[in-house]
Amino acid sequence: MNQYIFRGYQPELKKWIFGDLIHTPNGGASIITYKNNFEDRIVVKPETVGQFTGGHDKNGVMIFEGDIDKSGLVV
Repeated sequence: MNQYIFRGYQPELKKWIFGDLIHTPNGGASIITYKNNFEDRIVVKPETVGQFTGGHDKNGVMIFEGDIDKSGLVV
């Protein structure tokens, strides 16, 4: 089974949130995170949402859609 991971930026927390994606009827987006059997729904900026590509960079960091490589190309 493929693992679908999304990332979105939460400006008030000033950090990236990782987890499952939920689209809201008004065009917004939330990321659902799970920790210690607790589900947390965090609203993120929709334009920052990207899906994990399945790849990692040379340092082992996950690559998401919309990431920019050193050459300036968008993944």
